[in-house]
Amino acid sequence: MARAVRFWAITLLLAALAAGGVYWLTPRPASESSPGAARAAKTTAPPATFTPVSRDIPSSAPLELAWPRLEASPATREHARVVVRDETCPLNAEGAIWPRLDAVDEACPYTRAGSSWTLPGSHAAGMSLIAGHTSQEGFAAFDGLYDWRSQSFALRRGDEMRVRTKASGTRWLVYRATGFMTPRRAGSGSLAALSQEWSRSPKAGRLFTVGCLQPSQNGAEPVQNIVIAWDFERVTD
Repeated sequence: MARAVRFWAITLLLAALAAGGVYWLTPRPASESSPGAARAAKTTAPPATFTPVSRDIPSSAPLELAWPRLEASPATREHARVVVRDETCPLNAEGAIWPRLDAVDEACPYTRAGSSWTLPGSHAAGMSLIAGHTSQEGFAAFDGLYDWRSQSFALRRGDEMRVRTKASGTRWLVYRATGFMTPRRAGSGSLAALSQEWSRSPKAGRLFTVGCLQPSQNGAEPVQNIVIAWDFERVTD
């Protein structure tokens, strides 16, 4: 049990705080093999706009995530749906996202006043972020997103993620996977470092799911994050 707790306590070095601001996570060229980001423009591009959907869902707190690909397989079905806590992810003393340790099977959204981080919606003006723990024991929120034994993502480009929110009721916001990243937790190429480049070209309606990448050696400390970028597509029942 002590080993499992150590896994949960890994901080998600995702949104580094500097001068009171948060680095925005923004789009990068989609790649499943490289955590590197293309050099971004030096000016901030205006948020992208979306083709109107038939039913507008205002931005609100996410309540549940669902992945149809995981639900279709008996081997991953238990990880196909995740509850999202109705509270923003806490930060540790260094300003890193650190989901609660007393609810490791639940994810949490990250929002911050005055930044581009917003809650999910069909016409969200900013980007959304949902973080969750992983463990090699297989009972943390984002265990279904990555197979630590084969060191590969369990999802593929184009797969759906459905997000049910307070405002959506029984309907779902549907997102498509567009990018897969495994940046290191510190140093050159880390998620915190890459986010500084991505922030120069924010994209409205993008959502990121973030967890820790469990190493193939059972008991080893994670040194990378798993990040999937999702783009909003439509609303469905």
